[in-house]
Amino acid sequence: MKILWINPSFLNYRVSVYMELNKYVDGNLSVVFSADESITPRKVIDQIKDILGNNALGLENVKVIHFMKQKVDGRTGFANKSLKLHYQPKLLKTVWNQKVDVIIVEGFFQWSPAGYLKKLFQKVPIVLSYERTFHTERNAPTWRELYRKMVIKFFIDAAVVNGKLSKEYTSYLGLEKEKIITGGMAADSGFFRVRSEQLNKRICRNEWRIDNDMLVFLYVGRLIELKGIIELLQGWKDFNKKALLVCAGEGEQKEEINDFLNKHCINNVRLLGTVPYEKLPSLYKASDVFIIPTLEDNWSLVVPEAMACGLPVACSKYNGCWPELVHDDVNGKVFDPLDHDDTLNTLEYFYEQKDNLETMGKASLEIESEYTPKNAAKAIFQACEIALKG
Repeated sequence: MKILWINPSFLNYRVSVYMELNKYVDGNLSVVFSADESITPRKVIDQIKDILGNNALGLENVKVIHFMKQKVDGRTGFANKSLKLHYQPKLLKTVWNQKVDVIIVEGFFQWSPAGYLKKLFQKVPIVLSYERTFHTERNAPTWRELYRKMVIKFFIDAAVVNGKLSKEYTSYLGLEKEKIITGGMAADSGFFRVRSEQLNKRICRNEWRIDNDMLVFLYVGRLIELKGIIELLQGWKDFNKKALLVCAGEGEQKEEINDFLNKHCINNVRLLGTVPYEKLPSLYKASDVFIIPTLEDNWSLVVPEAMACGLPVACSKYNGCWPELVHDDVNGKVFDPLDHDDTLNTLEYFYEQKDNLETMGKASLEIESEYTPKNAAKAIFQACEIALKG
């Protein structure tokens, strides 16, 4: 089976999936992507070229056309607040000239229309790779939803999605459930699992200057309104326990967060700023609970990363990954960050479960072990087989 994946931009976690999928098809995977470093990081470009060789079809001089520009006002990151197209003059010719059995498109916009044209004129079946949920698309304009339904009806033969919530929304758009395969997302968590096993918790706490008797909640991600940090702090200010909240990341909301901390005299929250990737396993190891209060996310990759380091998880109900990754009272708790009492009760829950956190962390390791690049590639290959059958 020869597969062409049209994906204008991606990060290193996707490279591992491409490597595994390429094995499934005996080296017959090609990926067309933007080779502009402003869109795809140089390190990722080098990685995909190393893995796919001449089948890594990088295209330069991409023009990004904005139709609705999103204001940078702290709301940055919410879905359906902007519309942009990536235009590349050689894209259509590149896609047209590939002799393949199946095309995979990433979402409905950006470069995906090049795949639709190939299906229209060359009858090549299409697999949709998709991440959205009913929650992320709650503000989608009618025209966008109608466009997606039209694409599903006329061009899409199968889909591979993140999980249960993505499958529900893709089915709503019109694709038969039996043609939708879950499990297409995976973090490159092998690095975190191996590195965490090599580290000592006490030494890591000394490195980050954290007292050994402190219960540590960790958040890793951008400091923007989308991520629900202020909502978390609304509960945290009433959580009067010997605990520390550590936030690793930068963003437009940092000043607002600092103002909130000062206004409420909160001194048990530490903002670390950006933490280098190679330092993250040490930070995970020094922590007790990973918490993500996001107000909207498709599938937060930091969740399986934290789980690979043996952490239980407090996960927002607005995060698309929770049905698969976070099981109440097994390896964590799902909560509503917009509900002050629920947030506070979740913090209290983990404090009361201090003696069970190690057991919950082991459950995280077991659950996360199923969401590997190899298993993601298997799901994608299965979707391609469905598309070929028509």
